[in-house]
Amino acid sequence: MKNGAYTLFPSMRAIAWREESNLACAKQYFANRTKSGENSFVAFANKHTLFRNKEGNGSYEAIYAANNYDKKREVKLFSFSEKKILTVCVSQEENEAQIREYEHLHHAYGMPTTAPFALIPCAHQISMISLLTRPDDAQALASVADSCKAFNGDIEKLSSLTKEEVLSFDYSDKEMNKALATLKKQIRLAMLPNRFPLCLQHGDLSRDNLLYGTSDGKQGFFWIDWEHKTDRVFFYDFFFYILNSAFCSKVMAPLEAYISGAYDGILTDFFRHFGLEYDPKCKKDYFFLFSIAFLKERVCDLGHTNAAKKYVEFLSALPFSEP
Repeated sequence: MKNGAYTLFPSMRAIAWREESNLACAKQYFANRTKSGENSFVAFANKHTLFRNKEGNGSYEAIYAANNYDKKREVKLFSFSEKKILTVCVSQEENEAQIREYEHLHHAYGMPTTAPFALIPCAHQISMISLLTRPDDAQALASVADSCKAFNGDIEKLSSLTKEEVLSFDYSDKEMNKALATLKKQIRLAMLPNRFPLCLQHGDLSRDNLLYGTSDGKQGFFWIDWEHKTDRVFFYDFFFYILNSAFCSKVMAPLEAYISGAYDGILTDFFRHFGLEYDPKCKKDYFFLFSIAFLKERVCDLGHTNAAKKYVEFLSALPFSEP
């Protein structure tokens, strides 16, 4: 790390070299991953310059530590001056897995170039994305659909789930079941296809994980942080981006555009690629089916009853037009 004092970001997950131009760069990457406001510990630490590197003067100017809920997440060291990120993993096995992940996915998904880094154990180096002004969400979502189609060219090899399997749940918590049942009863099952193709999905495609910028001479959307990837219903990432933007980031434009029909053209082509017909009259049915799949995996299976209730309350209030 560079020698000097460092600022701790309110998320408690990132620190950056306290030099004005460097902090300006760091805020592009970390400010949208922070809690609102600056808590008292952060203010105290920054005021008293507790974060001071006294050993040497390296080439990295910031550190970002991801949430370690699955004990596989890495630490990333940023060099804004050299446009590189050193990723230090928890094990060599995890390090090699991330390198293989890039080799497997980058032809279809925009991913920053990844290469082994032999000087430090369990590490690899990633080309930094220089962030640009984000295009409108229609372009972001079109890129989500296009990447999914490019990766899944041969749909005959895909497995599938019935709509009943996607919507099944049976939790010991009665309040959890009641919350999900509130959504399920609003879905017109007869209007949905009998089966939904499954394919690899990012699983956490928030605006923070779908960045727009340039890297190694390429410009476009870049997908990062794939630790939640697994096979899901093919439109999971598309709808996750919309729901996460509205519920977590309070950016309502993508959801409002979806409800108004602004994405009907994108979705018609997207569904057709996977052998299904998109029905614009079924917007609520598709979105609520996805929402139940999402809530089961990311909320209910973890026992977060109150969070499930908040999501259901939010979803039930959406202004979907009645058919």
